[in-house]
Amino acid sequence: MQYQARFARSRSRSRGDARSGQILVIFVVVFALIAGAVAMMLDGGRVYWEKRMAQNAADAAAMAGGHELRRGSDLTTTEVVSWIKRDGQLHGFSAEEITVEYPPNRGSNNGDTNFVGVEVSRDVPLSFMRFFGWSKANVKAWATAGLQVGGDACMIALNNDPTRDSMKFNGGADFVADCGMMTNSTSPDAMRNVGGSNITASWIGVTGGYSGGGNTSPSPTTSVPPMLDPLSELPTPNPATMSAGSKSTNGGVTTWSPGVHQQIKITGGTHVFSPGEYYVQKGIQVTGGDVSGTDVFFYNASTQPSKGIDFGGNGLIQLSAPSTGTYKGVLFFGNRETANGGSGNKLLRGNANSYFQGSLYFPSQHLDWAGNPENSNKWALVIADTINISGTSNISLQGPPLSSAPPAYSAVLFE
Repeated sequence: MQYQARFARSRSRSRGDARSGQILVIFVVVFALIAGAVAMMLDGGRVYWEKRMAQNAADAAAMAGGHELRRGSDLTTTEVVSWIKRDGQLHGFSAEEITVEYPPNRGSNNGDTNFVGVEVSRDVPLSFMRFFGWSKANVKAWATAGLQVGGDACMIALNNDPTRDSMKFNGGADFVADCGMMTNSTSPDAMRNVGGSNITASWIGVTGGYSGGGNTSPSPTTSVPPMLDPLSELPTPNPATMSAGSKSTNGGVTTWSPGVHQQIKITGGTHVFSPGEYYVQKGIQVTGGDVSGTDVFFYNASTQPSKGIDFGGNGLIQLSAPSTGTYKGVLFFGNRETANGGSGNKLLRGNANSYFQGSLYFPSQHLDWAGNPENSNKWALVIADTINISGTSNISLQGPPLSSAPPAYSAVLFE
């Protein structure tokens, strides 16, 4: 009996020891899990924060690169790359942790010279996760910025006078634009359709209000903040750096050379403008004849509203802006110091094969434009203080492609 009692007590102690051992194992496992969770929470929070900061740095540097593209800077130079990195460094990263890729070598804009990519990479030291064998974590962030044609607007009336309209349609034309239109005037009649025109665009924004008949699609969105002049940084040409312009006639064809001209006046005949920049002191007046020119830019220096750029008559007019250089994509540029008054500038459409391809830029003046024929397949960017669209025929307005556009684009973060 004593033996049986001792055996029972021994077996009871063994069971107690086993239970104690199991509890110890469970405690160790639970402690390890809790410690791991705490370590992941604390170190994971730091890694997440560093990732967010890295993304902010990448976005800032990429946007800096986009602005350098807009300025026409060479992103392959060490100096410009350092400027781009500086915006990322403001977020707490070193220049060595920032890599600029121009053009980007990945993503949807891979190889496109209108975009720049930035990668930010950093090794983040870990504290609690060291107990589990991880001493650091690498965080990376990527951003791409590039050029986008300014707000997708190809017709902008800049005047914000609350007492007058700044964009008016009359004549009952069918006006079709594959881009947006913006009117900055705060007047209740900022944009008017007084001739029953049918207006179609990708979007229509008006700071003030819209009035008139006809059909407008889509319906104008009113109370839109005014749009800044997308060509405000376009420099004024310096006549001191240009030679005197000239013209010569041979076989009934008058050929004009670029340079400084007192005035350009054409009443008939065939006229060809050679490629280049034309600085005109007292305006352009065309009342007849056929006029053509490729890669041409005209600056009207006159400050008198009566001496604007006036193309009338029904001749053949075919003019296109330069494809490269400072005035890439700009066909006409009116002096910013010229007041809006008088007849302003008139660009009539000429015959069915006529066109004005390029930016029609009159930032402080009025423009009376009859548009390009619907089948011209030529683009235009129309920017003026006030704009009047006239005519009864079909009018087409195609926005500029990025490859041909003037510096009327903005830097945009893409990814």
